[in-house]
Amino acid sequence: MTRSGRFDWIARSARVVLIARALRAFATGMLSVVIALYLGQRGLSLPQIGLFLSAGVLGGAGFAALLNAGVAKVGRRITLIVITLLSATAGAGLLIDGGVVWLLGCAFGGALAGVGGAGGAGPDQPLEQAILADHCEPRRQPALFALYRVIATLATALGGLAAGLPAWLGAADDGLTWLVGIFSLCLVTVAISYAALPASVEVERARPRAVHPLRSPSRNLILRLNGLFAVDHFGSSLTTVSLMTYWFHTRFGIELGGLASLTFATQLLAAASMALSVRLSSRIGLVRTMVYTHLPSSLLLVALGFVHSTEAAIAIWLARGLLSQMDIPARDSLTMAVVAPNERIAMASAHLMARNTVGIAGPVLSTALWQSLSAAAPIALGGLLKTGYDVALYVFYRNLDRYPPGPRHGGGSGATDTPSTNGG
Repeated sequence: MTRSGRFDWIARSARVVLIARALRAFATGMLSVVIALYLGQRGLSLPQIGLFLSAGVLGGAGFAALLNAGVAKVGRRITLIVITLLSATAGAGLLIDGGVVWLLGCAFGGALAGVGGAGGAGPDQPLEQAILADHCEPRRQPALFALYRVIATLATALGGLAAGLPAWLGAADDGLTWLVGIFSLCLVTVAISYAALPASVEVERARPRAVHPLRSPSRNLILRLNGLFAVDHFGSSLTTVSLMTYWFHTRFGIELGGLASLTFATQLLAAASMALSVRLSSRIGLVRTMVYTHLPSSLLLVALGFVHSTEAAIAIWLARGLLSQMDIPARDSLTMAVVAPNERIAMASAHLMARNTVGIAGPVLSTALWQSLSAAAPIALGGLLKTGYDVALYVFYRNLDRYPPGPRHGGGSGATDTPSTNGG
């Protein structure tokens, strides 16, 4: 007699992806809290810290541009292992005292796009999302993508909490170096996890091959949706986790231990809200879930730059944390649902390229505005851009909620902009 578990519907390949994502998120969450402080300790100025974060995002964009070619030559599993080991090597390179140019090279060569927080994402995400979508029945996809994000967010919270250990142990200065080393070791473990992926994650030769975003039958929808997402990501790149922890530190004097606790609490709230995203999207639709939860968080971000008390700033930041990521599982499900299976990597890689391309300038512009005007300027600008994105998404794409999760067409030939046109 076999026992039926609550998560028996999750395929083995998806379980491996979830484990790898948790390990990577822990490492990235830990480093994102301390990276600006670590670079400042190494002698980098605020504009140079912005350049470092932008270099990582630029590397992520470069990897994304090569992603389809890499998958076609060596497959998904090997591609995931290689890019993860490159990031691990780059993390170890940060420990070498090689000057500013060396540090920028590590950020770029290792595609350290995620260590700054919301400014960019690594090239592993499109492959992971395609694997999840390929090994899950359409009706289960919103739940699987929500689980993927909740696990990652909880792991990020634990990583952020772990970043405070050096301060709590009385070794804040030396501890930053240790945390960078732990980051690299965690990524090596992630690469080992990817090696456990089954052969079924590769696209079968009998199935249509993955296509380039510009040659995809759904290219209009892919480009327009991701162009809109790019506005949101640019707003996020002005207020990355690393820059915001630096802001809390310099404006309100919150030290490493307090920053770690604040990051932990924020990510816990985000994880709890993501768990509600599936229920909400099943009731009101994916696009409405994205807009109705993200718009209030965007307005809270605008307000954050103008508060003067530590208590008010923390309260607004925590309230925003409760709302700001509820849209992510719905967005993941939407982007995978509106294209054919062989277009999923095209959609996800276009999303990554758009996110990282606009994120290149974000940290540099943010630090420039910070120095020339005030710290409130990039925070308010980021919030206003994200507010504009929310309004435009609802106006032009709300009719996509008429379609249930899962491809609306066969063979990748039917995805068009018709739903969005009707909804505009």
